[in-house]
Amino acid sequence: GLAHSSLSRLSRAAAVLPGLAEQRFGEVRDTLALTPHHWPDELDTLEHTTLTLTERLESLEQNIQQYTCSLAQKMQELSVERERYELAVAGANDGIWDWNLTTDRVFFSPRWQNILGYADVSHEDSPDHWLDCVHNEDLEKLQRDLQHHLEGATPWLENEHRLRHTDGAYRWVLCRAMAVRNASG
Repeated sequence: GLAHSSLSRLSRAAAVLPGLAEQRFGEVRDTLALTPHHWPDELDTLEHTTLTLTERLESLEQNIQQYTCSLAQKMQELSVERERYELAVAGANDGIWDWNLTTDRVFFSPRWQNILGYADVSHEDSPDHWLDCVHNEDLEKLQRDLQHHLEGATPWLENEHRLRHTDGAYRWVLCRAMAVRNASG
C-alpha cells in the first residue's frame, strides 16, 4: 500500500544519499587540491547538511516502520473484532439491518432477508424495501416510533410489527435500533 511504497522510496533514498554525499565530498576535495584557496566553511556546511538529511531520512524511515507495524496490529485487532461480531450475530440468529441516513441506504443481513423468505441475498438497499413489507396496520406506529427516535425523543427504537414474507403471510418481528449520532446530532 501507500506506507509500503513510501517506505520503499525512503529506503532507496537513504541508500543513495551516502554515495551522493561521498561523490560531492570527493569533488570538493579535488577542487581544493587543485586550487590554493580553502573553503572549509562550505565543506563543513555541506557535511552538516548531509548528516542532517541522513538523520532525518533515518528518522522518517523509523516512523514509517512504526506506523506500518501499528497499522498491521490495528488490522489484526479489527479482524478479531469483526469475527467476534459475526459470531455474536450468528449465535443470536437475529436479522440485522443498518440504515445510513446520510446516503439513505440500508444494509440488510442475509438472516434478515431469510426471515422474510428471500432464498438469495437481495441487493436491495432502500429503506422502502423494509417499509413496503410492513403490515398496513403497523406502519403508522412504526414510522411514528422511528421519527421520535430520530428526533432524539427516545434513547432507542423498539417496535413490534408484522413483515410480509415472500409467501404472502406476515411474520411478527421485534425491531430494536439505536441511532449513532455525530456532533451535530
